[in-house]
Amino acid sequence: MRGNKRSSMSYRLVILGILAEQPYYGYELKQTIERQHFADYIRLSGGGLYYHLRKLRDEGYIEEQMVEREGNYPDRHIYRITKPGRAYLLDLLRTTLSDAAGRRSYDPIDAALAFAFLLPREEVLARLQHQLDAMHSLLAVAYVTQRVHQRLIEHTASRPASFEKSESLYAQLMLDRNVALLEQEVRWLQEARERIAANSDFAVGEIASHDPAFKDEYSPFEQKLGKAAEVTTSYSRQLQQAWNEYEESLKANGGGEAARAFASYQRRIAEARQAYEAKTRQLELSEEDS
Repeated sequence: MRGNKRSSMSYRLVILGILAEQPYYGYELKQTIERQHFADYIRLSGGGLYYHLRKLRDEGYIEEQMVEREGNYPDRHIYRITKPGRAYLLDLLRTTLSDAAGRRSYDPIDAALAFAFLLPREEVLARLQHQLDAMHSLLAVAYVTQRVHQRLIEHTASRPASFEKSESLYAQLMLDRNVALLEQEVRWLQEARERIAANSDFAVGEIASHDPAFKDEYSPFEQKLGKAAEVTTSYSRQLQQAWNEYEESLKANGGGEAARAFASYQRRIAEARQAYEAKTRQLELSEEDS
């Protein structure tokens, strides 16, 4: 449910962001979403688009500017963003830009890897190779898109500050990020195949039971993991507290002290990181002594 909620937020952000530029009718909006490659990163469908348009309209964030009629064609409902919609769009932007937890992805392949030992090693290698081939294909398309858009960046580089210039920069950052993610996935798949191929003594098929001695050997590692988790949890709480103070400072000053609030936030984060690194070093030293 949490993932669906975040997906809905992304869909709304894209629709409102495009309508903030100018009014569109439904099909034209869908074409714009595809042309700007949002469809590569968000699950989009015609039905989903119109569902969100209706919801945003019912909630007062967009409104129908007019209905065009042309011959025997269906009516075209042209939508525009409202004043509350612009405020809601800015809220969505702020929330999404700072939502670290929402960016964590739960990839089904992780669950499959946990039990991959039940398959023959050669079959696992073949299936990972299939994924690698598919990733190479996606990466080839992403490279072309990245290069074409880079020319737009170069074209606007000499222009004075403008909406188009800043929009192009952020769009390029989005494309670059997704290229980097695909490259990282390709590297991981290649390494995974090499590591599996390098080990020929893997057990294959169903395993009746684990070696009881292994549990005793693993127990000290579980204890160390528990201590590390305590340190990490404390560090995460300090990071969240620093972020909450940053948000509160912005609200209290109406955004007028953004630079000072950010500097204070960076200082708190640096202190928390320094303390965290000191505690992790202590854990590492205690492991060496044991």
